[in-house]
Amino acid sequence: MSIPDELASQLACDASQLPRIVLEDAALGAYCRDAITRDDLQRLLGFETGNDLDGLLKQRGIEHGSYRGEDLADDLKTLHRLGIRTTID
Repeated sequence: MSIPDELASQLACDASQLPRIVLEDAALGAYCRDAITRDDLQRLLGFETGNDLDGLLKQRGIEHGSYRGEDLADDLKTLHRLGIRTTID
């Protein structure tokens, strides 16, 4: 990919950072569209741990993959199936 220097200076501090920035943006976009999983994202971006990935997600303001209402409903079904009563039942 070739980006003119004058545009590159507006996109990043250093043109050598552009490939990483483009990779992150594309990967994060795919993750937010549910095109790839969190594990895929971590592997694609080369993060050793989930905590490392969490740092980038927080920096970018991405909360995708948070505990959702569907997750709660699934957990409640599991507890009910196991015979564990909750105050929500």
